[in-house]
Amino acid sequence: MKRAQATLLLIALIVGPLLGQTAQKIADINKKAVGRWVTSDGKSYIEFMANGSCSNRELWPDGKWHVEEGTLYVRESGGDFFCGSGSLELTGPNSLTRDYGMGGKPQIFRRVTASDASTADRFVIHTPKGDVAVLDFRKHPVSITEDRQTIEIEDKNDFQIVFNVGDTSFAISILVKPLAIVRKQAETAFLKDLGISQSDACKLSAYEGTAMRIDPRYAGQSYGFSFCAGTPQPRVSAGNSKP
Repeated sequence: MKRAQATLLLIALIVGPLLGQTAQKIADINKKAVGRWVTSDGKSYIEFMANGSCSNRELWPDGKWHVEEGTLYVRESGGDFFCGSGSLELTGPNSLTRDYGMGGKPQIFRRVTASDASTADRFVIHTPKGDVAVLDFRKHPVSITEDRQTIEIEDKNDFQIVFNVGDTSFAISILVKPLAIVRKQAETAFLKDLGISQSDACKLSAYEGTAMRIDPRYAGQSYGFSFCAGTPQPRVSAGNSKP
């Protein structure tokens, strides 16, 4: 019994510090990597979030964008880290490589900086409230329908954002509860993807909503952004007051 206790204590003494070191290493790397990274041909994106989650976007030969969600992972030794497949390594403040091994040439990514965003290609959406110049998300969508009339901008586990080409409107679908929290996350992603301010977002034709199976209290409603004055806001439907 005493030997077993001693063994457990020894394991705790060894593993505990290692886990702590790994957690600190993840935090240190994520602080340096947070943001969006893109290859020179614009066919591969990696995005690191402040909360440690990350995502990959790859334009496959079939012409569709494929998205892989993940979490930043590091090894206890070495300087490489991972977000899905391939070993990543920071080679400078605004550059990193991804190596799949097997003798292939590593991919080179550069960070999308604030100056990039301000000078990036944009297109103008005309609205009754004024023109809005948005980042051209059409160049790196998650997917596009065959008739090219619906462009998927975000397809997360928690929410989805699409652009309807015909009437230049946006639809944000809340896919999980709690609605209030996920709604804020979706709106933050919307502003970032389009590179616009809240005041410009309020000029656009954009609607949010959720399904009956997600939250019957707010299902069947179309409402505007939470930060836009005078737009419809979620209200509890009669007979569906229970969460």
